Amino acid sequence: MVTSSAINRKEPLLSKSTTDNIGNTKIATTSSEGTNCQDTSIMANGLMQTVAGVMGNVLEWYDFALFGFFSDIIAQVFFPPSDNAADDHSNLIRSFAVYGGAFLM
Repeated sequence: MVTSSAINRKEPLLSKSTTDNIGNTKIATTSSEGTNCQDTSIMANGLMQTVAGVMGNVLEWYDFALFGFFSDIIAQVFFPPSDNAADDHSNLIRSFAVYGGAFLM
C-alpha cells in the first residue's frame, strides 16, 4: 500500500527492471504522478528525430528547387556546347536528364 507521505515526497511507486537483447539491464521507474520517466525521454527523442527528418527533407527539396531554377546556367557551365546548330538545346536537355535521374533516385 502506498502511503500519502510517499506521494507527497514524489518517490517512485514502482520500479521494474528489464533486460534487452545485449544483456543490459534497464530500470523503468514510474513517478508518483503515474507517468513513466523513461517514456518522456523516448518521446523527446522521437520529437528530435522527427524535426531532424523534416529539416533534411526541406533541405533536399530546396536543393532540387535550386537545380531546377538554375538548370539553364548549369547546362552552359557543365555540359560542353554542341557543334550542331540545329541541336541548340541539347545541353539543357542533358541538364534536365540529370535532374530527372536525381529525382527518381
